[in-house]
Amino acid sequence: MYIRFSYPALLILLAPAAWCQTPQIAAVYDVLGRTSLCSPDSVIAYGTYPADNQPSFSATVGGETESVNFVEVTNGAGYAINFNIPADLPTGSSTVVISHDGTPSNSFPIKINAVCPAIAAGGTAFSHYTNGSQVTTSYPASPGEVIVLSMSGLGHTNPVEALGATASNQLPSAITPTMTVSGLTATIQFAGKPAGKVGTSDDILFVVPTKAPTGADAVVVTTDGVESNTVQLLVGTTQLPASPTVNSILNGASFANEFVAPGSFLTLFGSGLGIKGNASPFPATVAEGISVQIGGEMAPISSIVESQGQINVLVPNDAPIYGTLPVTVETPYGPQNSNSSTAIQMVSAAPGIFLIPDPSSTSRQVAAANFANTAWIVLSTAQTAALGLPACTTSSKAADVCGKPAQPGDYIAMYVTGLGRATPNGDPNGALLPTGQTAPTNGTIYETPQQAVITVNGTAATVQFSGLAPGFAGLYQVNFQIPAGTPAGDNEGIQISMPGSTITDTAMIAIQ
Repeated sequence: MYIRFSYPALLILLAPAAWCQTPQIAAVYDVLGRTSLCSPDSVIAYGTYPADNQPSFSATVGGETESVNFVEVTNGAGYAINFNIPADLPTGSSTVVISHDGTPSNSFPIKINAVCPAIAAGGTAFSHYTNGSQVTTSYPASPGEVIVLSMSGLGHTNPVEALGATASNQLPSAITPTMTVSGLTATIQFAGKPAGKVGTSDDILFVVPTKAPTGADAVVVTTDGVESNTVQLLVGTTQLPASPTVNSILNGASFANEFVAPGSFLTLFGSGLGIKGNASPFPATVAEGISVQIGGEMAPISSIVESQGQINVLVPNDAPIYGTLPVTVETPYGPQNSNSSTAIQMVSAAPGIFLIPDPSSTSRQVAAANFANTAWIVLSTAQTAALGLPACTTSSKAADVCGKPAQPGDYIAMYVTGLGRATPNGDPNGALLPTGQTAPTNGTIYETPQQAVITVNGTAATVQFSGLAPGFAGLYQVNFQIPAGTPAGDNEGIQISMPGSTITDTAMIAIQ
């Protein structure tokens, strides 16, 4: 089977449309899409809100009223509210309420942790202490030099100062972090809030270890036993090779680039993404010196096609279904160029159909599908011949790879990605498959709690199963029956969607 793989600032978009009169919170995440929150921090509440401007909203966190930083509006309907966790909020259980013109939302439960260290990916977090210039390939950090790391989540300062207050001196963190550069302990000169207006970001002034190797060195900050995500610091005494550039991020099957679902295949195209390919590194999160972070979480790499400047990865199964997540590629030459920083818009489902090439007609987008319980591929007679495959006959065995058109009443297994949450036997409350593991080949079956919706030539098909294909990760299988009365033809349209999502994908299928 041929498989086609082929923290920007959020905008305040004002729209007059009325969408929801009463605010409703569905989830609260930090800027990396994590539910791990601390005080102080900048977080986002996702849900349904009136499409209105920023001054109409306020946030109440643990009983304290906070102003709203921005309102993000999509398609004329507000759905993301950014606000701050108060600086003096204690650890433990708390609540968030979003109010619009005095009308409160539901009270949404959150948990406040002592710390939640997070570093912005993409190489933009480091600067030279002497002049404030950003660390780049042309101006790397030198061993023994003092560097400033800007991050968040170091927790309370000592003493605690309210957000927005003016601090004449630096405010040290109540809990002192540790830091490693390429596995070497870095000396920290200061960790906490810089002098001036108190915000949610933290600074760490550290000395690059004198034995830090030249190149892109992994940096991890640990505080109160909690590790940050890993980012790269460019180290050297002379100019380094150029950092990679990401040009596009696409659904690994449909090659659409608007929305992404957890657990789906993702394809990245760019330049400088490595000089050596790897056809099957999965479940490794680092291959040929390359890694991809999605919302600060390392993503398993499916394959690297260096000749195409292409990396195929699996979106973590536990990624959120709301909001915008940063995607960062890191290579032996460093993190991607900061001016090419890219992100993905998360949704519950974004179906994409894998395709089989048709050398006899390159314009045909043919769905990758087998006849149920066989290796027989659903292909037109011309495509079967063009691919050099034998035609399926009454004497063909189930394990034989051959091609033929389907007929009304036939049962088909089609291969897709992006169907979202899949749990044991489709239990809505069931546990997700851990990221990096493949679905079992026997025993537990991972199904989508709601089945995919399939139409063939505009007629609804009976779906028997939709879930992860046994033995795979990121690859979903949808079993359905070709509807009675489907007309014969090589270009009959097949469409897939998921309940609760407006995203669809289409392809062609041969019917006899």
